Amino acid sequence: MPGALNPSPKSRGDVRTITQHQVLFAMAQRAKPQRRVRRKLDPQASSSSTSSSRVSDEDHVQLRHCSRLEQSLLPARKLLLCLDYGTTLTSISYITFDPSDPPRDVHPRGIRCIANWPRASRFVHPGSPFVPSESWYRDGKFLWGHEVQYTLHNLSESDDTESINCIVQLPKLLLDDDGEDPDNDQLTQPREALHNVGKTARDAIRDYLMKVFKHTRGQLVQREGFNSTWEVELALCVPSKWSTYAQLTMQEIMLEVVDRTDMRGRDFSMFIIDEPEAAVTFALRHENIQEIIAEGTNFVVCDAGGGTVDAITYTVRQEYPFRFDEIAMPAGKDCGSSYINQAFIEESRERLAHVIELGREPIYSKEAVMQEDLFRKFEHEQKRIYDPDDWEEGENISLRIFGLREDPTRNFGTGMFYIKKDQMNTYFRRSLDGTVALIDEQLKQLDGQKIKAILLVGGFSQSPALKRCLNDAFGRGGLEVIHLHQDIDMTTAVSRGGVLRALNKENGPRRKLRLNLGVRVSEPYNERFKGHKSARWSRHHLNGKKYVKDCMDWVIRKDQILNEGESTEIYMHRAFEPGEDMTVYETLYFSDRPVHQHYHMDDDKNSGHRKAGFVEASLEALQTGNMLEKRINDEGDVYYEVHYSIKLEVNGRNIKATIHCPPGKEVQGQAQICIAAAFRPGTK
Repeated sequence: MPGALNPSPKSRGDVRTITQHQVLFAMAQRAKPQRRVRRKLDPQASSSSTSSSRVSDEDHVQLRHCSRLEQSLLPARKLLLCLDYGTTLTSISYITFDPSDPPRDVHPRGIRCIANWPRASRFVHPGSPFVPSESWYRDGKFLWGHEVQYTLHNLSESDDTESINCIVQLPKLLLDDDGEDPDNDQLTQPREALHNVGKTARDAIRDYLMKVFKHTRGQLVQREGFNSTWEVELALCVPSKWSTYAQLTMQEIMLEVVDRTDMRGRDFSMFIIDEPEAAVTFALRHENIQEIIAEGTNFVVCDAGGGTVDAITYTVRQEYPFRFDEIAMPAGKDCGSSYINQAFIEESRERLAHVIELGREPIYSKEAVMQEDLFRKFEHEQKRIYDPDDWEEGENISLRIFGLREDPTRNFGTGMFYIKKDQMNTYFRRSLDGTVALIDEQLKQLDGQKIKAILLVGGFSQSPALKRCLNDAFGRGGLEVIHLHQDIDMTTAVSRGGVLRALNKENGPRRKLRLNLGVRVSEPYNERFKGHKSARWSRHHLNGKKYVKDCMDWVIRKDQILNEGESTEIYMHRAFEPGEDMTVYETLYFSDRPVHQHYHMDDDKNSGHRKAGFVEASLEALQTGNMLEKRINDEGDVYYEVHYSIKLEVNGRNIKATIHCPPGKEVQGQAQICIAAAFRPGTK
């Protein structure tokens, strides 16, 4: 049975009790070769099971080989980098060190950030450590980050302004979208933009991050001397409310990105962490926060970003290092600060719909003038400093926009675009009300448990309007709203906190799997198996035996505790014709749903599976070494039957998959399967 454990050679007599399912499975298969599962670090925790030898379903595959010289190089350096792919902004922070002497800790100021993003100098300081999380499929080109706004601000009257509808914003929100509410107005823009360009959210995220990591690699080569001999660990920050499958999708995207941008190094691993935990890890390195939050403290984290606001309630399990446990179900809303911009932009377009031309020079389009004179200034100036208590009723602020004619009925002056206080409150209402509702939901879940503080993090956390709103809503009840000092850059709090958390993974969640892992196989037909009764069998043209193709052998099960060094070994066989290419190629799959042995991979009982990876090997050496077992079938045809095994061994947040031939002996091929998304975020 998958997940069962065999005794070590020294303890063969000490066989543990096996379940009824294991007994039935063993009885049905007892005449077949064994499949062994070993706990290398705990040989006493053992039981036995048997299984039929499997047959591979896949062949005719091109092999890819690493050079032996490259494999033998010792790691020169290690790069630990953290990606915060935010809804509106993206940042990457990192440290480098000698992997044989890793630092126990680093000061937040010792963490470096990727900067010098293309076209950044037009809008921010070139050293700014963030890049907008938006892209634009335009005229056969892919624009990303600051390039999008740069192009918008330089549109001429002759440009195709309709292509603005192909700007992709907020695709991250679609990655865990179940599609049950297609009319959700928060997601209308990204859905329409992706439809216009024939892309999926996954495509857009991959294309964007490909550019981000290509730039990142260039910066690391230039500033750190990074090369392919380095070890690389990627910490990936994800929303706390994401499903396991959304995390798995993001893991798949990142594995493709690091491969295609040559960021894998000689040894690659991934560590997944919740965005709020990363932000809190960063915040708790500052004294004003440490004075309030200590061991035993219950507190609400409000991670207020550009696209989403997430709320999660923790209790501090320990200090040094800080570790937290969730005590309420995390929740999130699409009510981040970008919706303030969105409300302003929509109303401004309506107010200016009758205007044909704007600006001092006719070469620029009306759209370009609005982008530069209105939308950008509102985003970077008025929105960030707005505090309703600083405004008198009826007071206006003004934004200069050349070419605008005075019109008191529309609240326009000559070259002046006025905004009233009640309009500003309307722009902010969705974000402020949504944030208050989120925190209220957290407090209601706690059933009277004492909460000491609300910790405000995220880029939107520095908004005076948000701080005042939360103080008014919760301060009177004794809750203290705390946040980092205004001079601390919150745009990189998550990515820098992710580096700190990845550097010390001790005392995290248990290594409990949230996914099943299985191998696609052909099984000898057995009428006792329900899965075989409902499937079509076929007779092998060489050995004449009946097989059911494309069955799933779920060798590692969801909810299993998977410790370092544990392994399972599956015995398989293949029949080859003389002269046939002797390549074996085995595919592994994930599933987070209930799964069933002996059923076809596309049966409803195994629905929802996704490819985890593959391992391949050439067995040609057996032929040249006269190690093949020659057989002759009833038709007098000669063929070779090759027996081999697949071993899956836990190596941190990876599975090392190796093909052994003869079974359990020489390694003929190997691969690394990332299983970071199979664990709770923060798992070592």
